[in-house]
Amino acid sequence: MEVGHNWRELLADITSTPRERQRLAHELGVSPITITRWIDRQADPRPQNLRHLLEIFPEYRDFLLESIEEEIPNIADIETADNVAIDIPPAFYARVFNACTTVLESLRFWSICNLIIQEAIGQLDPDRLGLLITVLRCFASTRSKMIHSLRETIAQGTHPWSNNMDQKSMYLGAESLAGYCVSTGMPQQIQNLQDESSPLPAHQTDHELSAAAHPIMFSGRIAGCVLGRRTLTSSHGRGAMSRRPAGIASYQQVWTAYV
Repeated sequence: MEVGHNWRELLADITSTPRERQRLAHELGVSPITITRWIDRQADPRPQNLRHLLEIFPEYRDFLLESIEEEIPNIADIETADNVAIDIPPAFYARVFNACTTVLESLRFWSICNLIIQEAIGQLDPDRLGLLITVLRCFASTRSKMIHSLRETIAQGTHPWSNNMDQKSMYLGAESLAGYCVSTGMPQQIQNLQDESSPLPAHQTDHELSAAAHPIMFSGRIAGCVLGRRTLTSSHGRGAMSRRPAGIASYQQVWTAYV
């Protein structure tokens, strides 16, 4: 295919048929008419939409990046307002509070965790690019009653992870990012797990390229942590956890208050 003079012309060529325009619109999470408005210069995409184009069309990446940066310099570094704590809807707090008062005690932990994780995934990974959220609880030794490890008790994610990984429990120690988070009592984040120069301990799992962990408090003591894993590094994330370090922290506060 002959490349146009700029990214808008290339987009017009690639989506010259209604079927292709609909397919691209679906991948970007916008309507076909929105793409038409971009092509006709009647509207400009958000930076995250443009960044996503680079991922969808890797064969045109260099041309797209050069052309896009002519309009939006340093697009890969744009953070916009993503470092600000996300706004959790009041209605969500009401649902969690209702679960606290109506769900049987034996089911309360699982019910509330499911509510929080589903809401968090919806806000932190709206484009379903790959986010796994795991709740880990401190696990005491039966002999000494001291905490020696963390246990993954519930996990849910978007593709390529399973939507429900409740039965896949694992134990993590201090050599993990979650363990380090709990032992220090401080939030921890690794922007790029492929960067071997990071001083933080971590074990990279399948699909995982960035991660963040925040402690969960109970009665003034650390009860566990919430761990978020992303399929993208911070420089390629699209409106999700890796570009919103405050996002996981916002939901960690809900766990601390209600779980």
